[in-house]
Amino acid sequence: MSEDSTPTSKTIVITGGLGNLGSKLCHHILSSQENNIHKYKVILLEHPNFINPDKPLPHNDATVLPIDLGNPTANDGKDAAKLKEALEGADAL
Repeated sequence: MSEDSTPTSKTIVITGGLGNLGSKLCHHILSSQENNIHKYKVILLEHPNFINPDKPLPHNDATVLPIDLGNPTANDGKDAAKLKEALEGADAL
């Protein structure tokens, strides 16, 4: 591998990540990284009411964070802290 093809890590945050478009985008990004010089970490933000534990994730390497974006101070401010942590260092939202 030459210096120009050094793998880089990218973090992508997808809101509504378990919905139709978000889940397809997540699957596409993580499934296509085998032949790419970038390695991706995908964080899916989803409202807790829309998370179905019986439904599989769009990709096994995805991380789901249950956060109410409409009320990030809910849950004694824990949602706001999780959101801040997810967005810090993110390369794309």
